[in-house]
Amino acid sequence: PICIGVAGVLVRKLASGGKPEHPQVVMIYLSVITTLVVAVYTLVYPAQVPSWDTIVNAAPALFAVGLSGWLNQLCITMGLARAPAAKATAMGYLSVVFAAAADFLLFGISMSPMTAVGGLIIVWSAILVAIYR
Repeated sequence: PICIGVAGVLVRKLASGGKPEHPQVVMIYLSVITTLVVAVYTLVYPAQVPSWDTIVNAAPALFAVGLSGWLNQLCITMGLARAPAAKATAMGYLSVVFAAAADFLLFGISMSPMTAVGGLIIVWSAILVAIYR
């Protein structure tokens, strides 16, 4: 949660500061940092890297995940540039609720009672943030 808040403030500052950066530029910063973190991780844990055969077989799914991740990050970046960081990052927790709904709709995986309670808490918190901030 702390990292999400810090990232939200930084993206907001980059996207709407004195000389605002284009959302695509902000996303490039994110991609470079993420690539460096993953590179270090793969050097420390090389056994975790899948084989090339696995990557080639999973290429269509990887492409779809990459494209949807790019669209998601673009929307988040553009939203953070336009909304106060506190409200926008608080709404980011709704992604857990949307992921649980997508699990059910796409894969037929039903939520556990604990997940449903957590989702209700997240939705209620988002409503309170929207009303009182």
